[in-house]
Amino acid sequence: MVSKNFELMGCYLGNGLTLFNKAEREADSSDYKVIGHISPGGHITWRCDSDYIKAIPVNDYLKILDWSSEAKKNFRQKWFEASEFERYMKILDKLYLKLRELEPWGGLLEELDLDDGPGFHKKFVQLEEYYLNFCA
Repeated sequence: MVSKNFELMGCYLGNGLTLFNKAEREADSSDYKVIGHISPGGHITWRCDSDYIKAIPVNDYLKILDWSSEAKKNFRQKWFEASEFERYMKILDKLYLKLRELEPWGGLLEELDLDDGPGFHKKFVQLEEYYLNFCA
C-alpha cells in the first residue's frame, strides 16, 4: 500500500524515466521506492502491485500519464524525422531476437522478404506499428 505521504519523483537513469515515491524507502537498500518506469516511447511499466497503483494520489497518477503522453509524442516526432530505411534498421536491430520468441503478429518476421517490392513495404508498416505500440 502507498504510505500516507506520497511524493512522486521521476529520474532519467538511463533508458527512460524511472518513477519513485520519495516518501517511502525500499526495505533492502533504503533507496526511494521504485513504482514504475516510462520507456522513451511512453510505455508505462509498473513495478508495484495493483493495490499500490490504485492508492497513488489522483494528481500524481495524472502527472505520470502526462509524462507518458509527452514521452510518446516526442518519441514519435523524432521517429518519423528519420528515413524509412533508418527506422527499419532500428526496428530490426532492437526487435529481431525478441520477435523470434514472441511472434505476436502471426509470423510476420518470417514473411519479410527484401525482394518483395510493394508487399515488403506493407509488412514493414505493420512491423513498425507493432514496434511503436508495444516496444518503443
